Amino acid sequence: MPEDTYPTKELHGIQTVGQARLRTHRLSAGYGTELIINEVSLDIPDGELTCIIGPNGCGKSTLLKVMARVVPARAGQGTLDDRALLN
Repeated sequence: MPEDTYPTKELHGIQTVGQARLRTHRLSAGYGTELIINEVSLDIPDGELTCIIGPNGCGKSTLLKVMARVVPARAGQGTLDDRALLN
């Protein structure tokens, strides 16, 4: 199916596809004094397969750990179904 047939909207200046249930906005986190992810905004649409890819050490696991509340966020927001996920 061509991409232009999916409903799109703009969120925080980023074009998105579908209705997002899981979101981050300007999320930052790290370990000790080291900042691993800095102001990451992410919109994961409902019913879509989403992959987070990148080189070793770029923050993929840290992002997931913050969203699972295993690692505390230093700044930013995370929501699931429009409810605050992070403190």
